[in-house]
Amino acid sequence: MSGNEPRPGSVEELFARERALVTDLPADEERWQRIVQAARWRRRSHRRRYAGAAAAVALLAAGVAWATAHGTGTPPRPAATTVATPGPTQATAPAPSTSAPAPSATGTAVPGLARGAAVPQDFTVLSLSNAGHGHVYAMGDASCGHGVRCPVLAGSTDEGRTWAVVHSFDGRTVPDPDVVGASVQPAGVLSQVRFATPEVGWVFGGGAMQTRDGGRTWAPYPHSGAAVVALETDGQQVVVVTGQSCSTGSCSGQLTMATDSVAQPHGVAGGGASADLGRGWNEPVLALGGGQPVVSVWTPVGGVLLQVQDTESLSPGSQGPVCRGGGAEVVTTDASAHPGLVGLCTTQGAAGSLGYAVNTSPDGLTWSVVDAQSLTLVNAGHIALAAADRSNLLAVSGGNPSIHGSLKVSHDGGHTWVVPAGAPPMPTMGWRWVGAPGGATFYALGGPGPAYWVSHDHGDHWQKVTIG
Repeated sequence: MSGNEPRPGSVEELFARERALVTDLPADEERWQRIVQAARWRRRSHRRRYAGAAAAVALLAAGVAWATAHGTGTPPRPAATTVATPGPTQATAPAPSTSAPAPSATGTAVPGLARGAAVPQDFTVLSLSNAGHGHVYAMGDASCGHGVRCPVLAGSTDEGRTWAVVHSFDGRTVPDPDVVGASVQPAGVLSQVRFATPEVGWVFGGGAMQTRDGGRTWAPYPHSGAAVVALETDGQQVVVVTGQSCSTGSCSGQLTMATDSVAQPHGVAGGGASADLGRGWNEPVLALGGGQPVVSVWTPVGGVLLQVQDTESLSPGSQGPVCRGGGAEVVTTDASAHPGLVGLCTTQGAAGSLGYAVNTSPDGLTWSVVDAQSLTLVNAGHIALAAADRSNLLAVSGGNPSIHGSLKVSHDGGHTWVVPAGAPPMPTMGWRWVGAPGGATFYALGGPGPAYWVSHDHGDHWQKVTIG
């Protein structure tokens, strides 16, 4: 026996036996992403268990929607209300500080998924946008041949009763549909949709593309930064948040927020206000409160709420002493005619749950406490919030298949919360996202799959809508 061979009972022999039992797995991007996300979820769960001490703050406003121009109908609803779920995170190598080019100036359609075709049965919805006047858009992904999934935009012109393919995007990639609640993605990913009107809209999720003809054609939307990490519109302006150096679900360095006109868009390359957040920031969420854009971001030391200080810089804000000066986890604006912000900040946690204080603000600058300990949600790793108006609020959690999540409503502005009598079934992973498109309507996304849930009575009763 040579000196290099393992001796019976030796440590080397043990390792040799163990190596022989190892099964080779493909070293591809998808497998690496699942490893990263599993580790990241454990970090987020641990972080939020002690979020009270870290002043982790969650902001909502009465909907994920921004648009406030009224259309027809009773009760009045926004003519262009954008609601969307944060996109799942994927790993990516640091990219250059310019937008990634699209496959073509019009966004090449996938053969077999032409405009007007039936939505594929394996469609998975990732994002919703209500553009008003009956137009609802759903961004997701579906099989496009040869074992590949492609981004697909579906549309309805009758409030979600019937659906058809609007456009498919050849050459673009899709996020992992099992990941809940994060938004930093590679530059080639398309997973989110925002429409300012039935004709003018954007898809993004790393890169960004724009349409001005209801989704028939698409062109690259110029932006600075390596990746588009958030985008919202109020029907008059579009606000874009980008990250400078993004990889494995987080970014480092500068976060930039820039504004463009919906009527005469020029893109947002080379402009905007910025803040250097250091290493490891993630989950940026954008909203418009009192006419001013605000963005909440998670950093290694807690949440940060950022607002425009001047034309070139962003400054941190605070929800006040009840939140111990903490920043925001998610931000939305309400779906009323005069939108403001409603905030949730964690105050306590025990036995797998987190308690939240409810705060309100007309503009994100000054805050008032509604109730310091009225809401408790299962600490499943991710929360989402929406409000139809200042009184009717909806809060959910999700992200962990072991403990699922929560869904609760408030009809008194956050003083009391209940599980609604007609609540939808709890998804295995809990809830990804909720939004308010106007009136008494709420949307909710579980996942993954071709369906979403809708309530027309402020969240008390729900019905399932299948896209297809």
